Amino acid sequence: VINLPDIASVYDVPLNVLKSGVVGILNDFIGDDSEPDMSKWKKFSEWRAKKWAKTVRVGLVAKYVGNDDTYICVTEALKAAAAHNKVNLDLTWVNAESLEDTKDEAWGLLRSCDGLVVPGNNVIYIMEGQKGKESTGGTMRLGDYPAVLKAGTRTAEIYREEAEDCGEYVYGTEALESGDMKVVERHRHRYEVNQKFLDAIKAGGVEVSGISPDGKLVEFVEAPECEFFVATQAHPEFKSRPRAVHPLFYQFVKALTKK
Repeated sequence: VINLPDIASVYDVPLNVLKSGVVGILNDFIGDDSEPDMSKWKKFSEWRAKKWAKTVRVGLVAKYVGNDDTYICVTEALKAAAAHNKVNLDLTWVNAESLEDTKDEAWGLLRSCDGLVVPGNNVIYIMEGQKGKESTGGTMRLGDYPAVLKAGTRTAEIYREEAEDCGEYVYGTEALESGDMKVVERHRHRYEVNQKFLDAIKAGGVEVSGISPDGKLVEFVEAPECEFFVATQAHPEFKSRPRAVHPLFYQFVKALTKK
């Protein structure tokens, strides 16, 4: 009989299993007496549970705010990023549709936040006819696709710093002879940028920092004049892990700690 009592967090399950003695039973069964190294996981568990001196407030501007599970990959990536930056996370939900009314209280919530995250699901109706539409067809086309990041941009530096810290290439990161960087992320194109407007977009303060290898599709943009503004076609939350937070989430929270 293995005793596995209820615990406060799912992240403590591996440590709880280790305490139960089941590892020794399994080792006897397979003839292997090695012990798993759980030191990094234990450290993350401690960081996640600790009450830190500083708290950052992040607004999650989303369309589907009635069910936390809808964006659970995003919220867990943010929680892990907060733990690794040694700060508490105050997550505030903001209904994107409410922002159409400039007098709605949602605007007050936005102003109270240190930073904002807009997840991958559509939060803006492109056309009036989209309102109230409940069936949009299949939405699971989220394979790995490459993007080329422009040298010297904040986006490229975020990925480059992560690769150097890890001592290995991550997220398919590859340095190119041009000085640019190639990364591989999971995404699909819900919309595209008309490239004839790129000059006007740049004049407005937004720079294209990542494109598809053939140069036809915009994959990343950033606002150099902002403290931190990066947007992507990708879903970085799908590659974020408790012990290996995706660099976009990690650096976003890190930027908030400086406020």
